[in-house]
Formats: sequence, structure tokens, C-alpha cells
Amino acid sequence: MAAVGSRAVIVEDHDALSRGLELVLGKAGIDVVGSARTEQEGYEIILRERPGLAVVDIGLEDGSGVELARRLAESEPDLGVLIYTGLDDERLLREAIDSGARGFALKAGPARDLVAAARLDVPVDAVVRRVEGAADEPLGERRVVPVEDPVPLLA
Repeated sequence: MAAVGSRAVIVEDHDALSRGLELVLGKAGIDVVGSARTEQEGYEIILRERPGLAVVDIGLEDGSGVELARRLAESEPDLGVLIYTGLDDERLLREAIDSGARGFALKAGPARDLVAAARLDVPVDAVVRRVEGAADEPLGERRVVPVEDPVPLLA
């Protein structure tokens, strides 16, 4: 797998947030090589630029970030997809994991959580902020809680 953190594409439908993500990732040494506002545009830029990381919002102008993650998992299996959302929802977390995304970060979290999630380079189904409970419990029995260090889940 390519180093996840070296080059990234941002797929986010809010311009100010996209620019902020670019600044945060840039300060962390991650080169943002493209950005898109829609699922289709994001897919095309990712195929063209071949980054190691895609930071993808859930709600896009023309579709779903989860659906984009599914498409990318099929066509670009080495790509690290990080779902970036404002919704702290277990159902959404499960959808992100099932889509093939390797990461999940909340917009309400500190920038260091996003950077930490973006830098992880582990072959797991998802990387999320720490969840209560043992790793062998079903996700439905756990709750996402804020902590500073993301950990592999369902490895």
C-alpha cells in the first residue's frame, strides 16, 4: 500500500471547509493535489491524480461520500479513504466501515485528530476514534467517544 499521508484529494462541498482542510493537511506535510465538490468530480480527480489519501465528506452535492468510498474501494484498493463528517452517528460509522473507508473523523473534533487519522497507514477496514468496549463486541453495543488518538477497529 502506498504511503497514505503523502498526497491527498479533498472531496467536500463547502468551499471554506475545503480550504481549511487544505491548510491543516498542508501544515502536516500532506500535499493536497486536488479538490472536488461532487462525488463524480472527486472520483475523476482521484483517478487522475492517484493520491494516497482521499478526505471525503458524507454529504456531497450529487451524492454520498459513502458511495464514493465504495466506488473507490473497488477501483482503487490501495487508496486510503477517510470519511470526514459532522454527524456522530453509529449507523453512519457502520456504513463508512462497510464502504471500504479506512478512516472516520468528525468535523467537530480537533485538527490533530484529522491529521492523526490521515497519517495512519494500516490495512484495516476502518480507523476511527477510540470506541468504548472490546474490539470483539458488535459495533451496535459501543458508542463513539472523543479521545485524542485514533485506533484500528475491526482489524
